[in-house]
Amino acid sequence: MNYFGTSLSDYGHFIFELTDDSMINQWIDRKGLPFNPEELTHGLPKGEVIFYQGGGFTVIGISGSCKDTRPGTKSIFWVEEILDYDKLKEKILTTPITKKITDQMPFKINWK
Repeated sequence: MNYFGTSLSDYGHFIFELTDDSMINQWIDRKGLPFNPEELTHGLPKGEVIFYQGGGFTVIGISGSCKDTRPGTKSIFWVEEILDYDKLKEKILTTPITKKITDQMPFKINWK
């Protein structure tokens, strides 16, 4: 799974590869993705969730961050496979590192 957002300890949005219990900064250009992680939650209130599928990717975006409380933050999770919303949501909520990310969010996530 991949993630565009803040780490558990620092500000700033980066792309991370997520393993079960770690975040590895990828330092890659997000322009190669078939979606723009910066725009997926644009204008949504903190905690709102968006679902996207396209180009072989499945994405769940949450407006807001586990660390950064400034407006415009986001937490975008994706896999390069087609899953339904409930399967990707379950993967986010059961993988240790992604559970840490969502548990640290200082707002209620409005899962659909």
